[in-house]
Amino acid sequence: EINEATKIIAQSAFQKCQKLENVVLPSGLRIIEDGAFKDCRSLSSVIIPNSVIYIGDSAFTSSLPGLNIVFYTGTEEEWNKIDRSKNWLANANGESNSGSLQIVYNYSA
Repeated sequence: EINEATKIIAQSAFQKCQKLENVVLPSGLRIIEDGAFKDCRSLSSVIIPNSVIYIGDSAFTSSLPGLNIVFYTGTEEEWNKIDRSKNWLANANGESNSGSLQIVYNYSA
């Protein structure tokens, strides 16, 4: 469990956490740094709060199938304003997986 006071997920913080399947990010989180969840091969879903302003390069890069659903607590318009690296979500070959990603907006647990 990630502490609710966390504002930044540091670079490579959870890299290669092979048993990590689902992540709930704290509501005050602002930044997900480069490679934060890179190579978390079991990761299939993440809840991202609308407080996030930046998602770094390869933040969720993994081997296929990789992350396939993001639950976002804000609107689609807010999601589109997040500063996201073009490779924030990519497969092991560095190709974008965003085409197979489902994003659920206005999510409430």
